[in-house]
Amino acid sequence: MIVYGLQPPNLPQNRDFGGGNLGLCTDQVPGVIRPLTCYNEGNMGALAQFKKNALIADMVDTRAKILDAAITVPPPLRTEVFLGSWSLLDLLAHLAGWDDANRQAVEAVRAGQLPAFYEYAERDWHSFNTKLVAEYRLDDFDALVERVRSTQHRLVELLDAVPVEDFDRDYQVRFRKYKVTLSRLLRAEVKDEKEHLAQIRQITNLTR
Repeated sequence: MIVYGLQPPNLPQNRDFGGGNLGLCTDQVPGVIRPLTCYNEGNMGALAQFKKNALIADMVDTRAKILDAAITVPPPLRTEVFLGSWSLLDLLAHLAGWDDANRQAVEAVRAGQLPAFYEYAERDWHSFNTKLVAEYRLDDFDALVERVRSTQHRLVELLDAVPVEDFDRDYQVRFRKYKVTLSRLLRAEVKDEKEHLAQIRQITNLTR
């Protein structure tokens, strides 16, 4: 075991093996753990890209599972109320609405502005969700499914074009002292959709 601050044996004497050592970052020294200072901007950029890709992949995968589960719900049940005052059609409609709302939110946050939907901030965003359902619902199930696919596709296209460093950038956007970032907005959306996936699957389980 090599202790930092002590000169390791059999190594060049002109090299500093303290905390910020560049030699340990560029050379493979057996028994020495690379300090955190060795991880340069390139490494951190790769990590940020990985996190961005993973977040978008989770969004796409969750939405695909929602639509797959929705399709298995028998047609007569798709218009039946099962979640508060919502039917399956209402739930799907609000997902499409949030896709477009989040597209606008991405642009707003990057401009240093609070997304417009925060004016509806309240318990469960009830009034905003009601507005989205009224605007995005279609009675034709297949057409609604296609709408829900296409709205997310447009959101993902926008996110793909956003520089990776912008996802966690602090644009000084706050809501009641809460720091609003792109990644936080999107993670909240994924969390919400996974809850809805479980709710839809409960319907399908009841029909088996």
